[in-house]
Amino acid sequence: METTIRFTTNTATICAFDPEAIKHRLNDLDDWWSDPQDELEEVNKGNVLFTSLGSDGQYTVHLSCGQRRGAPAMLAARLRCPSGRLFVGPGEQVSGGGVEPNTKSGGMFVQMEPGNYRVGLTRLGPLELEMCVDTIRDEAQNTFSNPLAI
Repeated sequence: METTIRFTTNTATICAFDPEAIKHRLNDLDDWWSDPQDELEEVNKGNVLFTSLGSDGQYTVHLSCGQRRGAPAMLAARLRCPSGRLFVGPGEQVSGGGVEPNTKSGGMFVQMEPGNYRVGLTRLGPLELEMCVDTIRDEAQNTFSNPLAI
């Protein structure tokens, strides 16, 4: 499967997550993830992938499952997708403040098989990214010591 996702971010961040995996954060503050410790905790548990993009803007993401189009991933993380409903879009759309993600600022829900995934992210240009999502059998846990950036 290949698809193109467009979104605008005012937090210079892309996120990918299954709302089911992060539902315990739904009633937290809407910017709970702006605390680096909270952000890193959820990334390392495989509940969400946040990546700093370095600047705000309108981004294009080329998403593929099981096949890489371009260069090797600049970063990779494991991610849980228990319901099979993966959201990819701006960081400010992550669940919180009693609000679930929507696609008004762009982003997209992608239907996947429920399971664990390796998500690779590569910058193709200043506002263009490639995301490759591959099924894994391992646990979706990460051991990052700092928030992710690309």
